[in-house]
Amino acid sequence: MKTQHKLTIKHLLYLLPVFILLVLSEKPVYAATQYYNVTSFGANGKDKKSDSNAIQQALDQASEDHKTVITIPNGTFYINKTLYIQSNTTLKLSKKTVIRRMNSALGKNMLRTTDAKHKSNKVGGYNLAHDIIVSGGIWDGGNIKKAKSSSNLIYMGHSRNITIKNTAIKNCYGAHAIELAGVKDGTIRNCKITGFRYTSDMFTSEAIQVDICYKSKSEGRWAPGFKADKTKSCNILIEKNTITDYPRGIGVHHSLKGHQVTNLTIRNNRFKRSSVSTQGKSIVGVFLIGVKKATVSSNIFDHYYYGAMIKQSQKVSVKKNQFKYNPSGNLIIEGCDKNNGRHTFLVTSDKVGKKKFEFVCGNIKSGTVKTGGYTYHFNSNEKKVILTLYNKIKSNQEVHFKGKDQYNNKYYRTYYVPKQKGKK
Repeated sequence: MKTQHKLTIKHLLYLLPVFILLVLSEKPVYAATQYYNVTSFGANGKDKKSDSNAIQQALDQASEDHKTVITIPNGTFYINKTLYIQSNTTLKLSKKTVIRRMNSALGKNMLRTTDAKHKSNKVGGYNLAHDIIVSGGIWDGGNIKKAKSSSNLIYMGHSRNITIKNTAIKNCYGAHAIELAGVKDGTIRNCKITGFRYTSDMFTSEAIQVDICYKSKSEGRWAPGFKADKTKSCNILIEKNTITDYPRGIGVHHSLKGHQVTNLTIRNNRFKRSSVSTQGKSIVGVFLIGVKKATVSSNIFDHYYYGAMIKQSQKVSVKKNQFKYNPSGNLIIEGCDKNNGRHTFLVTSDKVGKKKFEFVCGNIKSGTVKTGGYTYHFNSNEKKVILTLYNKIKSNQEVHFKGKDQYNNKYYRTYYVPKQKGKK
């Protein structure tokens, strides 16, 4: 015998609040995530024709009422203009996907946040775009030897909940590989950034810049193309990235009173230069000015001219980093709320033929000096250290410094005694 179920008034009363919520709710009810492959729009990763229109058509499927996932398969996809990305979009590149900028687009951004009309300069605050993920593959800025004007490669502005991860970014002329301008809740994780071409005066370009949307009299727009309404970046996490041969690795080089970059975490990154030819150009791994609440921890600064510079900032913690062979300074802190000073090894006397060797090691509390086959231990409080060596000093003698400070930052330097007249 079959059981019959009747919809009673009691059942309707139970369901009534649900119906009311669906009808009166101010928040949209999201549909299921929609998935698109750029090849469905005509993109072809096996030829050298522009795929900009096809990729843009896929990106334009984004909407405020659903989440959109755009996949780009293995292959090389050429673009001849900027790609615009909207809210609720995940742009997922396969492991062997390359997006390469063509010569005709060398002065343009590769990827940029926008509204549905591909405009980026009308909406301020954090309201232009939200909930965007860019992951995987390679972003190739192209043949930058032919570039005549500079541009950021991936450029996110006036947005919130932005993630860029697991991707390689290369070949940029005189600008930033990634810029976050007026971004709230941003993450850049596990990216490899390299291939920078220098202009005559762009030794301040960061691989990753965190900025404020503002227009000053002296510099013009700090974030060109976005509304200049003083929107600051905040709650930014930059971790596990490798940056090679950039003039600056990660930086905040604008300071605006009352609108400082806030809550910035830089951790577990590596900053390195690849050869002697880039030594004078790889200036500083991390450069921060005017930030408020920042942590720089567990990074490796390897053979940059300077390791890290922190200026005019508040509540900045620098701990558990390794500063390896940064000849002009490992850690320099100026105009901050505490621990001002230069954390480095500076030789003050090393006369050839003598046994007296002197150096200062500002804010480095203890360590060792290894030279001539012997190891010497020292403890210091920003005072001069005077060592009596077992053997006389020779020209071009290698001196290896190793030390640490009270915050467990570790410092390394290799020094060579310069040749002096009449001495060997």
